[in-house]
Amino acid sequence: MEDMNGILIPHWFDRLSMIAYQIAEELSKITEQLEDSQHEIDVLYEKLEESGDPSLRV
Repeated sequence: MEDMNGILIPHWFDRLSMIAYQIAEELSKITEQLEDSQHEIDVLYEKLEESGDPSLRV
Protein backbone atom coordinates (compact mmCIF):
# COMPACT_ATOMS: atom_id res chain seq x y z
CA MET A 1 0.00 0.00 0.00
CA GLU A 2 1.20 3.52 -0.79
CA ASP A 3 0.16 6.95 0.47
CA MET A 4 -0.48 9.92 -1.84
CA ASN A 5 3.26 10.61 -2.15
CA GLY A 6 4.08 7.07 -3.20
CA ILE A 7 5.64 6.16 0.16
CA LEU A 8 5.18 2.54 1.13
CA ILE A 9 3.04 2.03 4.22
CA PRO A 10 3.03 -1.29 6.08
CA HIS A 11 -0.20 -3.29 5.80
CA TRP A 12 -0.79 -3.12 9.56
CA PHE A 13 -0.73 0.69 9.61
CA ASP A 14 -4.41 1.02 8.66
CA ARG A 15 -5.42 -1.30 11.48
CA LEU A 16 -3.19 0.56 13.94
CA SER A 17 -4.68 3.87 12.82
CA MET A 18 -8.19 2.53 13.31
CA ILE A 19 -7.35 1.31 16.83
CA ALA A 20 -5.81 4.68 17.71
CA TYR A 21 -8.94 6.44 16.44
CA GLN A 22 -11.18 4.17 18.55
CA ILE A 23 -9.06 4.83 21.63
CA ALA A 24 -9.29 8.57 21.02
CA GLU A 25 -13.09 8.31 20.69
CA GLU A 26 -13.35 6.38 23.96
CA LEU A 27 -11.08 8.84 25.76
CA SER A 28 -13.24 11.67 24.47
CA LYS A 29 -16.37 9.99 25.87
CA ILE A 30 -14.66 9.41 29.23
CA THR A 31 -13.49 13.02 29.35
CA GLU A 32 -17.02 14.22 28.66
CA GLN A 33 -18.40 11.98 31.44
CA LEU A 34 -15.77 13.30 33.85
CA GLU A 35 -16.63 16.89 32.98
CA ASP A 36 -20.34 16.17 33.52
CA SER A 37 -19.58 14.51 36.85
CA GLN A 38 -17.39 17.43 37.92
CA HIS A 39 -20.19 19.84 37.08
CA GLU A 40 -22.63 17.79 39.15
CA ILE A 41 -20.18 17.76 42.08
CA ASP A 42 -19.69 21.53 41.80
CA VAL A 43 -23.46 22.11 41.83
CA LEU A 44 -23.96 19.84 44.85
CA TYR A 45 -21.07 21.43 46.72
CA GLU A 46 -22.44 24.90 45.98
CA LYS A 47 -25.84 23.83 47.35
CA LEU A 48 -24.16 22.48 50.49
CA GLU A 49 -22.23 25.71 50.96
CA GLU A 50 -25.44 27.71 50.59
CA SER A 51 -27.13 25.54 53.21
CA GLY A 52 -24.72 26.95 55.81
CA ASP A 53 -23.80 23.51 57.15
CA PRO A 54 -20.97 24.15 59.67
CA SER A 55 -19.46 20.71 59.03
CA LEU A 56 -18.23 21.97 55.62
CA ARG A 57 -15.86 24.48 57.17
CA VAL A 58 -12.23 23.47 57.05
